Amino acid sequence: TLSGCGDTIESCASDVRVFCTEGILRTGVWGERLEVQRQGDADLVPVEVAPSHGAWEQFMHVRSGEIANPSPPEVGLRMAIFWDMIQASAARGGRPVTLAEVEGATAGTLRATA
Repeated sequence: TLSGCGDTIESCASDVRVFCTEGILRTGVWGERLEVQRQGDADLVPVEVAPSHGAWEQFMHVRSGEIANPSPPEVGLRMAIFWDMIQASAARGGRPVTLAEVEGATAGTLRATA
């Protein structure tokens, strides 16, 4: 698990890579690009995505009814589950955890506080 927060120089660029068993994803913390390199490919290839309006602009467009919400509640739920898995892994000294382990622990916590 790696996380960070803070300030940096204005020209700071980001490079986030996710290494998987069948390929590599490359993006930036500001969403400036999305690229993929699959097993056997020589290079990263850009992935076509809709242009970003920026978080606040998009929020205002959704709020005013100009566009449909492109982020349904399921997106937030997946992020919450991902965060639970990060915390569970960190609590176990970085050991990988399964979704079932985290869901079971979360369900137990929810039952205990209900």
